[in-house]
This record gives sequence, structure tokens and C-alpha cells, in this order.
Amino acid sequence: MKYLLNVNGLSKQYDNFKLDNVSFDLQPGYIMGLIGANGAGKSTIINSILNIVVKSSGIVRVCGYDLDVDEDMAKDQIGYVIDNGFFTGMRKAKYYVNLYRKTYSNWDEVKFLKYIDEFKLDIKKTMRTLSTGEKIKLQLAVALSHNAKLLILDEPSASLDPVFRKELLDILANVIKDGDKSVLISTHVTSDLDTIADYITYVEDGRKS
Repeated sequence: MKYLLNVNGLSKQYDNFKLDNVSFDLQPGYIMGLIGANGAGKSTIINSILNIVVKSSGIVRVCGYDLDVDEDMAKDQIGYVIDNGFFTGMRKAKYYVNLYRKTYSNWDEVKFLKYIDEFKLDIKKTMRTLSTGEKIKLQLAVALSHNAKLLILDEPSASLDPVFRKELLDILANVIKDGDKSVLISTHVTSDLDTIADYITYVEDGRKS
């Protein structure tokens, strides 16, 4: 497979902002950093790839699957971590984990339990009692536990302590070691990208620079 992620002519029109004709590719075995100022369009790009927002135009392919044609197949290959994006409320974390167990075709329970132990997470707690950092770690545990080919992270470091931030970088480096997975990471902590990123995509005012 030539590309794990192919973004071609991606645009999204809002009332006061336009993501304008963004294109890039990500091959297997690499980490790409997505950088830009607040409001530049990084999260719009990621949310469009995840189909959280409906793009105005363009094509997104994941592992060769067109997101508009084979959304379920494409999303089955994606693991994602979104800052403040996990479920909230009074339900226990394990309720949402059970939903993911049923959603992904390649769920690996042994791997999930390993990460839960490693991250010192208690999924019997309600989501509202988990700290922001714990919610990020829970998303990461889920993302790493269904053998996704593409891992997408949107500002994952912002709510993590410095010790776990370093551990996260080691985890991401390990994810791509076998050469058949890739990582797209959006972050303001550009020093992290200096350590691990193979490529940088810079977005400014809705355009790729």
C-alpha cells in the first residue's frame, strides 16, 4: 500500500473560516506532525478525516478506503485521541469501553488490559471523576488496542504531565517500528515533534504552507 492516509483537496467552509484545498499523504512507517497557530485549521483537518465534521469538498482515503464510500472500513483502521473529546458524564468508563469492544473488528483485549494497567487507569470510575489527563490516557489505551493502521492525535500532550508525555513519545515511536502503521499528530508542543516527527505539515489560515 503506497499511502495509509491520502488527503486530496480537502475544504471546509464555515461562516468565518475556510479550510482551503489542503492535500497531503502519509506513508506507512512514519510520524507526521501537524502544526499551526490556534484557529489555523488543524482540528478541522483532523475532524474531517474522522468525519466528525462534514467536509465541503475533497477526498480522504484511509488504507485505500474512501471515507465517503467505505466509512466503516476506513474508521476501523483509525485509532484516535482528541483533547477533551472523550465521553463525559455519570456513566462509568467501562460502559464506553464496551461500546468500542463491539465497534472494532480487531479488538485486542489482552493489549487493552496491558495499557490500562500500564497507565494506572480504573475503568470502574465515572467519566466525570477522571482527570483530563486520565481521559487522554483512556482514549490512547482504546486507540492502541484494535490494531489500527493509522493513529491520529489532536493535542494529546496538552493535558499530560511531563513524565507521561515522554512515555507517549516512546509509545508512538514503537507504534511505527514494524513499518506498517503511521501517526498523524497535531500539537503546540513543537519540541515533541523535534524528537519524533519524520515530516511536518504546516497550516496557516486554513491553507497548507
